[in-house]
Amino acid sequence: MIKKITLAYIAGFLDGDGSISIKKRLHKREGWSPQYIVELRFSNTNKDVLEFIQSKFGGHLYVEERPNQNPRWKRRYLLQFSGPKGVVVIKLVLPYLRIKEREAGIALELQQRIKDWPTGQRLSENELLERDILYLACRNAKTQR
Repeated sequence: MIKKITLAYIAGFLDGDGSISIKKRLHKREGWSPQYIVELRFSNTNKDVLEFIQSKFGGHLYVEERPNQNPRWKRRYLLQFSGPKGVVVIKLVLPYLRIKEREAGIALELQQRIKDWPTGQRLSENELLERDILYLACRNAKTQR
């Protein structure tokens, strides 16, 4: 059980130095539907804080490579969650989010659509349209803050 104060701290960190997005991956094979994936990311130069979040939720922590990085800049780390793992984190911190609450709601709606769709069944045109609407809404939410 994670304490409420810890969840509030992580939500504040997400609001400030994190992102909630929906990735749209197109398949190279003709006739295959695109894949939509919820992605949650925390980025910071302080590795300890990201390791703290990782200790609570898991995720993939790595050094973010930046081409042509100014030598005076600190190394930047990235903690990433994709799909259902990211959704678990979003659900727990949602009550404490202030800035990224809209993106969180959109991401949860997409994940519910993915969960409700029968495994292995081809996506209908309507389902593709609904997922694309959520993908675009999440992207637009970032620009409307």
